[in-house]
Amino acid sequence: MSSFEFLLGMYSIILGLGISRLLEGIKNLVVSARPVRGTGLYIWMLVIGLLVHVTTWLSLWGLRNVETWSVWSFLLVMLVPVLMYLYSSITVPDNDRSVDLGEYYLSNAGKMHGLLISAIVINGFAEFVILERPSSIPLAAMRIAIASLLLVCALMPRAIHVHRVILPAVMVGAATLVLAVDFQIR
Repeated sequence: MSSFEFLLGMYSIILGLGISRLLEGIKNLVVSARPVRGTGLYIWMLVIGLLVHVTTWLSLWGLRNVETWSVWSFLLVMLVPVLMYLYSSITVPDNDRSVDLGEYYLSNAGKMHGLLISAIVINGFAEFVILERPSSIPLAAMRIAIASLLLVCALMPRAIHVHRVILPAVMVGAATLVLAVDFQIR
């Protein structure tokens, strides 16, 4: 087993736990017997989270030709799925009682956006440090744009009108990033 295969296995397990948590949140919306209030922004964050999970996993493939891994580069790369798992855990409420998801989103928006920003930035930074160059200038620019939009939401956690405009743009950017990373690894 190569060092990359070892890293990929551990990375995939932790990222899979985060994806599982987000899918649990979607399941809870679908099977809820009680009316669910305030789901718009919450659903955006679930979808964005899934897209960022997929993007970070796909972008790991860009490191497949790295032959020597230091403990520090391994830990830097592994920080990304840990942050994504934390994001997923905060995004999906733990309790099964009726929750106003709009209020839940607003009270946790700063944490959610901060974790996503951290994961996106560290993902790009890790590629830059390990490869000693950005994997792709357009991908780096897209990551910066998405992180910047999320930063606006993080700095204005109660400005619901701002979030309603920015989150769809972030979702489109994240979907485009998935496609761009997929195109790059082919």
